[in-house]
Amino acid sequence: EPIDETCGTFDTGRPRSAGTPPWADWEVIIRRDRIGRGVATFRRDDAWLGFGELEWAAVALSKSARRVAIVTGFCIADAEPPAAETDGPPGALFLARVLVSLGVEVSLVSDFYGVPLLKAGAELWHLISPRCQIVEMPMERGDIAAIDSWVDGFLDREIVRGLTHAIAIE
Repeated sequence: EPIDETCGTFDTGRPRSAGTPPWADWEVIIRRDRIGRGVATFRRDDAWLGFGELEWAAVALSKSARRVAIVTGFCIADAEPPAAETDGPPGALFLARVLVSLGVEVSLVSDFYGVPLLKAGAELWHLISPRCQIVEMPMERGDIAAIDSWVDGFLDREIVRGLTHAIAIE
């Protein structure tokens, strides 16, 4: 059955066999944009950007992930006081928990505001180990050289050298 959400109705038009994940339905759910921010509903030629990639990404991750960087967090600068977003870090922790349990090495990457959330969740789930690290990225605005230097140093870390996947969760 099609799912009717704020971003439209989608029906693959093909029957799904028992046991087959409803990838298209999940993509529709993921793209819900109840407050109208517009990020999840970008379209080109009346088609969602990247629609149909969820299954490919999940399969690729499940089959070949060895070292994964999960970047999350988005400073809400106009909050009083400034704070981390609330949905990305928990999603990143959940994914890290699954990946670590499968033997994948994980680096959780966030900014000054997101790192405490990641640390609290990682402590709760006993994730911090040689297989899972939390890394704080800098927040310098306009200092491209400092950011480039940080990226070079990050990519030189043993746990991320040879990354197989990089994931952003917002």
